[in-house]
Amino acid sequence: MCLGAAILGGLGKIGTIVSTIGTLYSAGATYASSKAAASQARANANLAEQQGLAALEKGRLDQQRIDRRRRSVQGQQRAMYGASGLDPNTGSPLDVQADTEYLAEQDKALVRYNAELQKWGFDVERANYNAKADQMDAYGTNSLVAGVIGAGSNMLNSDTLFSPKWNRWARQPYTGTYGTGVGASGSLRW
Repeated sequence: MCLGAAILGGLGKIGTIVSTIGTLYSAGATYASSKAAASQARANANLAEQQGLAALEKGRLDQQRIDRRRRSVQGQQRAMYGASGLDPNTGSPLDVQADTEYLAEQDKALVRYNAELQKWGFDVERANYNAKADQMDAYGTNSLVAGVIGAGSNMLNSDTLFSPKWNRWARQPYTGTYGTGVGASGSLRW
């Protein structure tokens, strides 16, 4: 009977230790996974920032393309009016060139607006990724702390590792006094 109890007690201790190690391992794995996810979210935030800057640069280049096209069209208009014997600097020929200028400016404004709108979308995406990274950092840290606390709690609550040391005091009835003295069973009490 004593041998069986000793074996069961030993297995209980091993089980507690394995459970505690498992809790710590799980906490460490969750922490590492959360840190990796936070790192990926930060990389995505940097990518979103670069995409926003690229959208603005594309908008700037498209505006330059519109300006080049406008100058080409106006040059063709002036050449056509000049070849027809009309003065391109007065009257209707001048109005047509002014309309071409106006339409080109409208196109540039639309391109600029779209580029800024895209940039804003990428800025929001970047902010969301940064918030996700912060959230994952906090989750990882909290998981690690919770794992350590859980492992400690597991060890302290185990009936097979620590509790038997204190059982003799837990079984003594409270006599209403504190301090050293002899209890009803003849053992010391605190």
